[in-house]
This record gives sequence, structure tokens and C-alpha cells, in this order.
Amino acid sequence: GMVRRFLVPLQIAGAAPPPSGTPILAGGERVGEVTSSAYSPALGRVVALGYVRLAEVPTEAVWTVQGMPAGMAASGPNLSYTMSSESTS
Repeated sequence: GMVRRFLVPLQIAGAAPPPSGTPILAGGERVGEVTSSAYSPALGRVVALGYVRLAEVPTEAVWTVQGMPAGMAASGPNLSYTMSSESTS
């Protein structure tokens, strides 16, 4: 069958890790859910994994988790990432 959901690394603004099953929203629409999360003191924000239906995410949509800005973390050894209200990729 066709893969509909992708496991993606996320970074979420704030210090409170959301529980497993928390909705991931893009443009106000539910596009996935958090599977695990923890606060990263080194990054000063929450890191998480979540299943997302990427085909349903509009290109310019702002991602949120529990009302906090969120976005897909870049791949690589440091998971470097820039979060802003205009960009979520």
C-alpha cells in the first residue's frame, strides 16, 4: 500500500513536552500526532517525534502543537533548526 504518514523529528517552542497523542496542526488543521517528546536544555525547547500526513500539509502552513510554534527539525548530527512564525520547514 501507499505510505500516508511519515515519522518526522520536530522542535516545539516552549519547555513543556506534550504527551503522546497530542495533535500536530498545520494551518489550524490536524495533520498528525506526537509520539514522544522531551525538553532539550541544550536547544532551549522541546524535541519530539510525530507521525504526520505530509501530503496534507500546505506548503506555507504554520505548524503548532498545543498552541506553540513547531516545525520539522532538519536532519543531521546536530538537528540544527531555525524556527520562526513565517517558516516551518
